[in-house]
Amino acid sequence: MVDEMRMAEKISKCITIRDSNKKFHVNYRTSFLYGTINGAKSLGIDHITGSLEVGKSFDAVIADIGHATEPEFVDGDTAEELLERFLHVGTPESVRSVFVAGKQVIKK
Repeated sequence: MVDEMRMAEKISKCITIRDSNKKFHVNYRTSFLYGTINGAKSLGIDHITGSLEVGKSFDAVIADIGHATEPEFVDGDTAEELLERFLHVGTPESVRSVFVAGKQVIKK
């Protein structure tokens, strides 16, 4: 899913560069929403998953972005900055845990 989020952002930027009349491009926040709550809404399952809310299925990836880049580059970063870094440079090795329907399915 992260690869798709990255690709959406890259393609959007290319289209914006090619066609100067396009004033909107997909940034990391928008691509994250497409891959989470908006994706769930489009599938009609947003009442079950797509966001971290009480009563919804706990589906999450826990990552260590310091693994994908130099650790000193992430010291003191906000949660939003860490999300941006993960979406831009995170690797499968960055993933520490994966939860699906509340059950841990990957633990490194």
